[in-house]
Amino acid sequence: MTDTFLLGAGFSKAVCSAMPTMKELYDLLGASLNNPDGPTREAYEYASGNTETLLSYYAIPSPQDDRIQLLKKKQVTAYLENKIGQIISDKEEEGAKLGLNPLAGRLLSKWHDEKTHVLTTNYDTLIERIADQGIYSALGGKKEQLHYQIIYPIPISTAQSRYGTAVLGPTRHETFTIYKLHGSTTWFKSDTEVTFDPIYGVSYDSTTNVEENQLVVDKRRFIVPPVYDKSSLLSHDTIRSLWRLARDTAIRPANRIYVIGYSLPETDTAMHTLLWEGSQSNGGEKEIYVVDLNPETAKRYRQTLGKYYQVNEKYTGGDDPFGRFIEEYVGEEYEEIEATEQNKKSGAMLVPLPKA
Repeated sequence: MTDTFLLGAGFSKAVCSAMPTMKELYDLLGASLNNPDGPTREAYEYASGNTETLLSYYAIPSPQDDRIQLLKKKQVTAYLENKIGQIISDKEEEGAKLGLNPLAGRLLSKWHDEKTHVLTTNYDTLIERIADQGIYSALGGKKEQLHYQIIYPIPISTAQSRYGTAVLGPTRHETFTIYKLHGSTTWFKSDTEVTFDPIYGVSYDSTTNVEENQLVVDKRRFIVPPVYDKSSLLSHDTIRSLWRLARDTAIRPANRIYVIGYSLPETDTAMHTLLWEGSQSNGGEKEIYVVDLNPETAKRYRQTLGKYYQVNEKYTGGDDPFGRFIEEYVGEEYEEIEATEQNKKSGAMLVPLPKA
């Protein structure tokens, strides 16, 4: 059986309690109402607590918009994208200082040994951070450090490459692969419509590295908002190849897809299409396991994709579906490795947070 994972904001929340849910992100964006470049109060209240609706209003031109309104919406969209990136980066740094849920380390260990394909809609770099700090291989019986550049399936130029030739992800290694379908807080590009412009990457701790940030000071943060129309960013050559790889190498060959904390919002039509096209294979019926606090999430998957996948809601609802899933899925060998290393006080696994 081949497994693939799809991660959403609920996964990041389970790993790091400081990370915002989409509703919490909406509330945090409320501070933008005091900024002249931010959204209007009327548009913010119209969104009624829905971040996707707020972004869609500004990112998607309306037929009744005149030229001035179009330019204003483009300006607000760019402001919101940058604001979202900053909020997530700050929350990630805040949570990392407190400690990340060690269950995530066990899951990454299994991904590493099984060379799992992992799709994520999240902008944060929690996975890169955990991999870089060291995970444990049950097959190798030792701790292995995975520098984040080796887990990307596409080449992302380092910011330093503007003065050299270094590229992230040029060579495949024997580990898991992460497909950041909506971009990342650490990816940057020129604010143009050019589809072949390089995407530059900085390290996950770049918020404290002034020198590294200066290398992308003239660039736009590359994050794709969860809106109906993503054509302006998803038309980029590198990102198009990323989505194509996700469909052909991650979803189509998979027998089981584990969805952790991703609610499949109605606005994310690109993801709907990706999952539908990914179901078209000769491997027989596929299963989707939904891991989510909200039982309604599984119903949404069944209503939307029930014709193409068998939807399993074993890990929905309850106090800690993420913890239940890890305990059953990961296996005792990783728990033993984790316990042994913690007893040695190696410091590789961080202090656990309260359950999400």
